[in-house]
Amino acid sequence: IGDIHGCLNELIVLINKLNLKKMYIYFIGDLIDRGEDSAGVIKYIYELSKKYNGVLILGNHDEKFLRYIKKNKKIIELKTIA
Repeated sequence: IGDIHGCLNELIVLINKLNLKKMYIYFIGDLIDRGEDSAGVIKYIYELSKKYNGVLILGNHDEKFLRYIKKNKKIIELKTIA
């Protein structure tokens, strides 16, 4: 499953249509950005990965966000504390 782009509701609909059993589920990039609920997508996929052996391959939007966090770590820590 790829190019979710923060669209949690659409992801849930898709997952519910699949008849998943105890198997691997692959997410192939661009989980975040553009959609309404990138944080919700991350949380949902995290929970799915506990149940279905999730495998994640980062996309360019995911990597861009990780670079931003790494670059602005001190700023983010200060905002979190305040």
